[in-house]
Amino acid sequence: MLAVYGLIARLAFLPPNVRTGAVQKLAVAGSPKAAEQLITILALRDDVVHGEALAALRTVGPALLKPAMTGLGSDEPKRQRSGAEALAILGPGSASALPLLLGTLANPNLDVRVACLTTIGRLGTYAAEAVNRLTERLDSQHYREISAAAKSLGQIGAEAKASVPRLMALVGHPEKDVRDSAADAMGKIGPITKVFIPTLLEHLTKGDTGVRVAAARALGEMKADAARAIKDLARFVYDPTRDVRQAVAEALGRIGEPALSAEPHLQKLLDDKDWGVREAAVRACGQIGMSGEQVLSHTILLLNDDRGSVRRAAAQAVGMHGKKAIRGARALVLLLEDKYQAVQLAAATSLGQLGSQATEVVPDIILLLSSDLPHTRESAISALGTIGPSAHDAAPALTSLMQVTGGETAQLAATALTKMGASLGEHIPLLTRHLKSERKDLQLLTIRTLCEIGKYSEEARQSLQGCLGDSDRTIVEAARQSLESIQRLTGATS
Repeated sequence: MLAVYGLIARLAFLPPNVRTGAVQKLAVAGSPKAAEQLITILALRDDVVHGEALAALRTVGPALLKPAMTGLGSDEPKRQRSGAEALAILGPGSASALPLLLGTLANPNLDVRVACLTTIGRLGTYAAEAVNRLTERLDSQHYREISAAAKSLGQIGAEAKASVPRLMALVGHPEKDVRDSAADAMGKIGPITKVFIPTLLEHLTKGDTGVRVAAARALGEMKADAARAIKDLARFVYDPTRDVRQAVAEALGRIGEPALSAEPHLQKLLDDKDWGVREAAVRACGQIGMSGEQVLSHTILLLNDDRGSVRRAAAQAVGMHGKKAIRGARALVLLLEDKYQAVQLAAATSLGQLGSQATEVVPDIILLLSSDLPHTRESAISALGTIGPSAHDAAPALTSLMQVTGGETAQLAATALTKMGASLGEHIPLLTRHLKSERKDLQLLTIRTLCEIGKYSEEARQSLQGCLGDSDRTIVEAARQSLESIQRLTGATS
């Protein structure tokens, strides 16, 4: 252990890879003694090894409690902070350290107090007795301390309802971190905050932009409990400030179905000149379930918006509308070729949410399987998988992709086939041909695919049975395990 102390003393002077390797060796030890040294390393505040040390401490388990409490109880601020960080790793498992954590809130060092407040929040409901002390910290002169206390009260949840009046006052705080933490906390504490809706609406009316946005966000965090505020919220979709319009749209979306009455107002934001507002509005319409003719038409038009994030939100909204928005299917197919992968993924997911009616665009999606662009090809595969049995006509092309592409694309194609289930029927022989391939990876992938399909297909089970006579033990074992898995699920035998 003397060698370890010497290593720690020289850590700052060693090359980054050597420093990281030293921490990883301590992680392998995984003992309380190693934990003491890792906490000492945390105290060095060395950016190179800090993350590695935290990761190593997670491997120690409950034995971390004692050395972490020893660190927190020391006289050195850096070691106290590291001890608190180590306790946070244990979460509720460090509940017995709560008295020590509360006592350390009187520490003159701001970083130590913030670390302790953060750790108390990780205890969740086990820190319910700390609510009064945390509420007192909301009066701190340091915004970081206020924000940490508010977050912890939110993590405690409904047991922290006594703190809501003070959290409410913080919605008007000049620091954004504090406003956001207070709004989040009130949402997590729950229905008790309904009595403060009038106060939040007042903030939304009279505060500066930051305060008004925080008030709208707080109402949104209350979800359906804020239903009585919908009429007042809807007035602010006409606000001249774009941040307020966006925050109000997001709040209405979080409130959900009770906000259907705001449809005539919210739909006006779908034409807003600001892309952030359009994005929030189209997503909110989907979340609420607004399906009027004008909303659906605008939503589909926004699939062609010049901003990628708006196209993604519109694609997600089409999926939320489901079969009512089926006329947007072809526009979604075009988005499978979008330059942004996030937009492609949203379109693929939404095509599946359209259900069996998306069958009419399956031929268009199949054409994209031959794209030279990997992301486009993979998005098309994902779309066919999410559509499921109704996309069974794509089985020959997907089966071919398993053979000609390999790697992740082949895996995606196999997964899409399994989602088609019993509808594959006549296409199974195309798949079973891969069992005769000279490529073991393709054979094994085919066996795994047949295992999933074998729940519905006698032909798939028979093909797996035939693999039991293969000369390769790996193939035999994979087939045997697959057949056993099918039998456990269905009772089927061959």
